[in-house]
Amino acid sequence: MSNKEQEHRPGAAVAALVAGTAAMNAERQEREEQRAAMTPEGIARRFYYAPENRCAYLKDTGTLFLPLTAEGCKRHAEKLGLDVKEADDVRTFFHEVERRHYVRRAFDTLAGLPYGYYAEGFTRATDGANGGYLVRNSAPWIEGRQGDCPVSLAFLRGMLDDVATPDQWPSFMACLQGARARIRAFREGGSGAIRERVQFLSIAGPPNVGKTFLVKKLVAPLLATPPDGMFAGEKFFTDDGGKGFNGGLERVPLILLDDIMRNVSLRGRSNIMSKWKGVGYSGAVAIEAKGRDSWTMQGPWCVVQLLNMDDESLSAFPLVGGDDDKLCGFLAGAFHPDLPPPNETAEDRAAVDEALAAEREALAWYVDNFPVPEHLKDDRGRHRCRAFVHPVLSGAVSVISPEMQILELIDAAARRAQKSGSGGDWGGIYREKTTATVLFDAVCGWLPDDEERRFKRFASDRSRLGRRLVAIARVFPGRVEVVASGNNKLYTIFNPGMGGM
Repeated sequence: MSNKEQEHRPGAAVAALVAGTAAMNAERQEREEQRAAMTPEGIARRFYYAPENRCAYLKDTGTLFLPLTAEGCKRHAEKLGLDVKEADDVRTFFHEVERRHYVRRAFDTLAGLPYGYYAEGFTRATDGANGGYLVRNSAPWIEGRQGDCPVSLAFLRGMLDDVATPDQWPSFMACLQGARARIRAFREGGSGAIRERVQFLSIAGPPNVGKTFLVKKLVAPLLATPPDGMFAGEKFFTDDGGKGFNGGLERVPLILLDDIMRNVSLRGRSNIMSKWKGVGYSGAVAIEAKGRDSWTMQGPWCVVQLLNMDDESLSAFPLVGGDDDKLCGFLAGAFHPDLPPPNETAEDRAAVDEALAAEREALAWYVDNFPVPEHLKDDRGRHRCRAFVHPVLSGAVSVISPEMQILELIDAAARRAQKSGSGGDWGGIYREKTTATVLFDAVCGWLPDDEERRFKRFASDRSRLGRRLVAIARVFPGRVEVVASGNNKLYTIFNPGMGGM
């Protein structure tokens, strides 16, 4: 068949007609877009209204936001085609800028740090109120791509894949997976897109095992956070209530509580979980920076706490009370001793950094697609996995827990009572179904001054002792028994040699 004959085939004619129609439609759409861009509404798309700034208007130049007065804004809009002689067009232009591009908070780099919550540009708030957030520099989001990441997994598994506790590794991967899902949802849909939560993550282990390296080099980049730009939350998380500045929390998803926290008071330890519930579970958080007015926002925050295994460091392990579903505690160690240390020489560090950077997309894919075992999934779907605490960490923390320390002081008082010749109920301490008042007075009476002061740190009065004994009865039912008697509670503290422990 000749080319001429082929050109006149019906199929070829239809294809040519379709192609021509598509070209005309594309040309028509381009002309319409150009005309729309020249309207007051179209020109307004390049400008934002941020009344908290000294100059309330901002122009997006493509590389920065240029602050402008109202008159300056009008002059720049004129250069883009606004007819400033038409009063209605000028009013429409400013109405569009102020209504559609009202900026609650304009984020730019501070000390060179980008923002990790939002994609660059304007994100409308999803809480029903007017306005949104304007971000000029956003931390790069690492989208996963299937591939190999042997160096990354060697370090991660070397520190966390404990074959004696096989649930630790998949629990950690599930927590990372959930944290990435939260940040991705937020970046794509704002605060209203957040559905699942991530537990408070505590990683404990001996010094120099690589905990900080793990968070900075492997975890932070996956969570849209610069390795040296994590929010340092040690002081804010241990302060009472709304005390403590938290300016910078609005910048990145990852909060780090580093292992500089030592000898944390009981109150401070209790505040850690209380603050995390407010930041991670309760919605909008008040952001308070020194010298600035407070404002609120919601973000897809994740917190990582690093601890050494000595008692002074473990004192910062959060008191969870009834919130044990909001905690995951991991034990970092040299579970694969053939793993080389990452920082022997400068050349080693450079080579490792280069290898980890090259593997980040593959590691992100590995985390996002990690199959969470069925028995570790949260039945309610609130978290990506169930709460988990490594048994070694759990045992180390229980030894320094307030409940254990109260029991030790009660036993110390009873031993002194016995040694002094007080028989039977050991000075009113080991006796059946007595009140908190009797127990409090008896224990304080048999303790030396320094131990009495320590006892009162945990149980400052009779009422507090009663609440502590109820908690102890749940943890150590073989040592303490609580029974209700009318509107009161009666307590039995058993001799450790006779109880069920």
